[in-house]
Amino acid sequence: METLQEAQERTRVRFSFWIMSLIQIPIICMVFVMVIRNRCCQESIMADGTRTPKDKYNDIDNAHNATEIKTNSQKNIEKRCCGSSSSKIIAVTLLSALILFIYDGLQAAYGGYVYTYSVKSVIDLSSTAGAYLTSVYWGSFALGRLISIPISTKLSPAFMLLINIIGCFASYGMELLLRHNHIAMFIGSATFGLFLSSVYPTVLALAEHFIDVTGSVTSIIVVGAASGEMAFPVIVGRIFVLLGPVSFLIFGNVACFISLFVYAGINLVGRTTGKQKPAARSQNLAWCRACCFASRESLLGTGEVSYYTKLNEDGAIRLAPLCEKSTSTTIDNEKPEKEEP
Repeated sequence: METLQEAQERTRVRFSFWIMSLIQIPIICMVFVMVIRNRCCQESIMADGTRTPKDKYNDIDNAHNATEIKTNSQKNIEKRCCGSSSSKIIAVTLLSALILFIYDGLQAAYGGYVYTYSVKSVIDLSSTAGAYLTSVYWGSFALGRLISIPISTKLSPAFMLLINIIGCFASYGMELLLRHNHIAMFIGSATFGLFLSSVYPTVLALAEHFIDVTGSVTSIIVVGAASGEMAFPVIVGRIFVLLGPVSFLIFGNVACFISLFVYAGINLVGRTTGKQKPAARSQNLAWCRACCFASRESLLGTGEVSYYTKLNEDGAIRLAPLCEKSTSTTIDNEKPEKEEP
């Protein structure tokens, strides 16, 4: 009777998958090029090049400034495409994609190989216990997604992501040091699932904290995460066969250690993008999320906002200075009462 391996060799079906994979490589490269060019240049061409809200609205309303708007837009194309601001946005985007590449890959690799590792490496661990170990991991992962919702309202994204990375690193480290202890394996799998569960949404929140997450940025981050989920199981499977089952835990520890440097890079570059307020930069790792942002009064004060949109009686929208709003309110409040006849 013909075996499965002999049938695969005879049909050579694996070559069809290699061909489909190679066809996708140019498409992926072109998508990355288009996204980066669109991010750098297309918004610059459509921008009017003004700096203040007053100038922006005045340039739109006044026809005689159309030539000046076009000239300023053309001058700013090179600055936005090659300037430091666009470079920092690209850096934050790629670093966010890299950290999700690592942790989405670990998520798939751990769920796929923890059973094989536990049965082949852990002493006196039955196949039934190995199946329970996988269930504990995925169950704690689902539970972590649930409990991370209220926790995210109390912690800043940067601090929450740091806790997640440290927790994943500690879980892998405990499993490596106590790899023949059954209880340690169950505890490590549970804690790893808990800390890993909220990495994906936290990275997206942290990226939004530093830059404007547009559709292009989100696409790059999602592609990075999906690439890690595709690549890590293959890598872990190869080293599992070549170096033995313990390489499964060593690989996870190395990946978590590298992610610490990626996390530091996101924070260092993100602090210079200019989107954060000074209060947020100084308290980026604060416990309370409310401490990481300026208050509503400071954002709407005269130092931050000088103009606001106002709807006239004829239905037209115009830009009015903030002092006009307060002045008109004062005048309305101080109208003298009509004298009785």
